[in-house]
Amino acid sequence: MPKPVFIICSESGTVDRFTNLVSIHNVIEHLTCHAGESGEKKDGAPGGLGISKMRATAQWSKSEGDDSRAFFHEFTISMFGSPPKVISASAFAFRTPFHRFVVDLILPSSTELEDAESNIVFTSRIRAKGEEEWISQSYTIPVEYVGFTSGDRSSPESAQN
Repeated sequence: MPKPVFIICSESGTVDRFTNLVSIHNVIEHLTCHAGESGEKKDGAPGGLGISKMRATAQWSKSEGDDSRAFFHEFTISMFGSPPKVISASAFAFRTPFHRFVVDLILPSSTELEDAESNIVFTSRIRAKGEEEWISQSYTIPVEYVGFTSGDRSSPESAQN
C-alpha cells in the first residue's frame, strides 16, 4: 500500500512545469478569527480569518506492487466542528514514485463561525480499488478567536458593562 509523505496547508503554491517540483507559499500553521464582518476592521485588526482561501497539498509514495493497482483518493475537511465532508475525490494510478494531490478552498466569513469548534482538519486518504480500508494523513489548523464574547463567537465583545 502507498505511504504518506506529507500533507500541508498554505495560502497558495506553484508547480514547476519542467521539473514537477512544488513550491508552497505562506504555510498556515494557525488562524486567528477576529470579531466583525469579513474584512471589517475592529481595533485595527481585520475581521474574519484574515485570509479568504487556502490550499491543501498531500503527497503519497508508492510501495512495491503498487504499479499495477488502481487507487481512489479523497480530500476531506472538518471545519469548525462539522463532520468530515469530501471536497475532492478521484481515481488514480502511480505513474511515478510519488503522487501529489492539491485542493483549493474558499473560506467562510466570520459571520458563519457561530458556535464553532477551534480547528480546521484536512485529511488526505487513499484506498486500493476493491478494498474498504483507507490509509490517511491529516493536517490540523488551530483557530483562535479574538474579540468574541464568551460562549458566543458570532458577536463582538461589548464595551465594559
